[in-house]
Amino acid sequence: MDNSNSAQRGSDQFLENCCFTCQENGLNIEAHFYCQQCTTFYCDECDKPHGQLFKKHDVVGRDSKAQWPVGQACIELVEKCKEHESRKLELYCEDHSQLCCYQCQFDSHRTCSKIALIAEKAKGFPKTTDFQRIPKNLIDQQEKIDRLSRELNDDLQLLKASHIRCKDDIQSFRTKINEYFDELEKKSTEDLDHCLTDSQKAIQFDIDQCTKLQRELHTIGDALRTITKDNESLSFMIHKKCQTLSQSYKDIKRKDNIITFHKNPSIEKFFSSLSEFGKIVCESSLSKNEEVESNQKISVTGDYTSHNIQVASDSDQSFITGVHEFPDGTIVLSDRNNKRVKLLDKDYKIVTHLVFPGAVWDLCGVTANEIAVISDDVVHEVYLCRVADGQIQKNKNLTLQHKCIGIAFGTKSGHLFITSGTMLYQYTLDGKRVKEIFNKKSNDSVYKCAISPDETKIYVIDHHGSELNTLSKDGIQLSTTVSPKFKLLTSVRVTDNGQLLVCAYNGNSVYQVDCDGKDIISEVIAAGKGIINPGSMFYSTKTKALIIGQYTSFIAVFKTN
Repeated sequence: MDNSNSAQRGSDQFLENCCFTCQENGLNIEAHFYCQQCTTFYCDECDKPHGQLFKKHDVVGRDSKAQWPVGQACIELVEKCKEHESRKLELYCEDHSQLCCYQCQFDSHRTCSKIALIAEKAKGFPKTTDFQRIPKNLIDQQEKIDRLSRELNDDLQLLKASHIRCKDDIQSFRTKINEYFDELEKKSTEDLDHCLTDSQKAIQFDIDQCTKLQRELHTIGDALRTITKDNESLSFMIHKKCQTLSQSYKDIKRKDNIITFHKNPSIEKFFSSLSEFGKIVCESSLSKNEEVESNQKISVTGDYTSHNIQVASDSDQSFITGVHEFPDGTIVLSDRNNKRVKLLDKDYKIVTHLVFPGAVWDLCGVTANEIAVISDDVVHEVYLCRVADGQIQKNKNLTLQHKCIGIAFGTKSGHLFITSGTMLYQYTLDGKRVKEIFNKKSNDSVYKCAISPDETKIYVIDHHGSELNTLSKDGIQLSTTVSPKFKLLTSVRVTDNGQLLVCAYNGNSVYQVDCDGKDIISEVIAAGKGIINPGSMFYSTKTKALIIGQYTSFIAVFKTN
């Protein structure tokens, strides 16, 4: 290990635990070992002589970092004043509810009436409920920050996608303008051709007349050479015909036709007056980050709309088994019976569709403009598809060795979670199997799955068993909820805020379950309230709309509070 390089790196960044020996020598080297007897941190190089001198000491490596004490650097970071980094926080201003150092007091809190020593203010604090809540609060804050980070990454992907879409729009607009000019050019060219044709006909007619006059002159000349002066009648007729031919010749005039093009001056004038091809607007909807609890109740208003999603080429009744909404508001549906994915605009009107070789059992979002689609029949495949500019394009397909029914994407791990009916698998986006997570023996007992935003929980529904299983990311069964209300579960969904929803095909209903998967919070949509044989759903946190895919020709869209 090159300590000089490590020292250089260490001087530019915060290190949680530094090598004690190196620190004594003025170097900032990251520690890789902790000696429990010496209560000292060592780097790779310094641990070697320590190990030779103290062979019986218990040395704990970074792989067992949980056994290390909290780094002094962490404590120093907590105690350090953000405004004056060379000073420690020693005071608490009750007027501003703010920790501060003595320099802060001098600069900003001289007029404050309630300044206390932190040491005095903190007496007995470890025994308070506020202190007891700190670990949970830290976890909650970390989850919120992680969620915000994911949403910001989604915003970044959306921004990039909108940039690509705008470039496509500019090119499309240019193509449209070119088409207008092509039409104008075609019209002018047709007029030009008609002008040439008409002029050619007129000139050709006169040429034909000249040819006819030439033949008649030859005929009269031949006749003139054969007659005698005694033939007065014939002589007179030849004379008169010559006069007629002479007049006919005079009637034929040169046309001197020349075709010219006079450009439309208003076109050039119009384009010269333009200063831009179009206006570029970067729309920003800045809003305060709303904190929505994962168990916050979703309530429909009762109003819903139905939208026809059948296309003319469908050979069967639609069965929508998957729904996803992109950040720009466009929606994709997986139609299992018709083996296709359908793209809808913001108004739920079909834009296009794409056919797959097998039944399309499910789909999920991967990026701001990419989805993963299950196509399963004889061959078990997952397709990664790009959706842009009103089109769906297959980019890659992964062929798997087991049946594929449900799919979800973990934004944190970047992995796909796929159910086979009896097993839950985890895969990379390249199709490499990471692990088998959960197994049940009965058919369709591992039917569809959903992932919590922080990927600490995985939810799996048993299609026939009226059962919702909640797992840890390693497949440990945390809870199982069985309810007679769960009549033939077909879909499980987690909203961006962590709210958990399941829908029952035979019950024609949707339920919200607490994020631990233990208790039903509410019946979001009851039987007889607008849905028929639901097969999938998606809750839009942006539009507050709950979209239900069904075994019908229509999707149902509910407004929520």
